Amino acid sequence: MSLFLALLFLLGPRETLAGKFPGHSPEFLQRYPAAPVALPDPLPADVDALCRLVEAGHGTPEVYAALGDALLARGEKGLAYRAFHAAQAKADAALKPALQARKDLCGHVDPLEIEEEQRRARVWVEGLQAYERDRIRRAADPRDLGPFHERYGRAEDDLLAVAQARRKAWAVAMGMGLLGTAVLLGVVLFLSKRRRPA
Repeated sequence: MSLFLALLFLLGPRETLAGKFPGHSPEFLQRYPAAPVALPDPLPADVDALCRLVEAGHGTPEVYAALGDALLARGEKGLAYRAFHAAQAKADAALKPALQARKDLCGHVDPLEIEEEQRRARVWVEGLQAYERDRIRRAADPRDLGPFHERYGRAEDDLLAVAQARRKAWAVAMGMGLLGTAVLLGVVLFLSKRRRPA
C-alpha cells in the first residue's frame, strides 16, 4: 500500500471536510503517481469510504451530500452540516434548496468557523507541497515526512494546537534560558562578594 493511501486511512471527516489531506505537489505526483480511485455506483454509506473518495479527488456535490447523510446518521450534526455546506458550495442552483433543507436538520455552524478550518487546512497542504518541492530539489526523499510533521503536525493534528505547542515550547525554552542566566549571575555575584576583603 502506498504512503498516500496509508495516510488516507489515518484521517477523519473533520480533516477531510476542511481539505486537510495530502494534496501532493505536481512534482511529487510526477515521481510517485497515485493510482486513480474509481467512483463507485452506488456510493458507499460508510463515512470513512466517503472521506477516501473526497480525498482521492471525487469531491462532488453527490459525494459530499452522501457524506453528510452518513455523518447525520451517526449523530455528528456539526460535521454533517459541514458536508452539506461543501455539497451546496459545489452544487448547481437546482440542488441548493434541497441541500439547505438537509443543512437545517443539523443545527448551525458559523461559516466563519468553517472558513478558518479551511484556511488552516490550506496552510497545511501548501506547507506539504513546499516541503515536497524542496526535498525533490535537494535530491532527498519527499516521502520522508518527519521534519514536515515536526513543523506542521500530521494531517489529523489540529494546526492551531501544533502552532500553540511550538510557541509554548519556545517560551519554556526562553524562560529556562533566562532562569539559567539569572542563577549564573547570582552565583557570580555571590562569589565576587565573598572574595572581597572586609
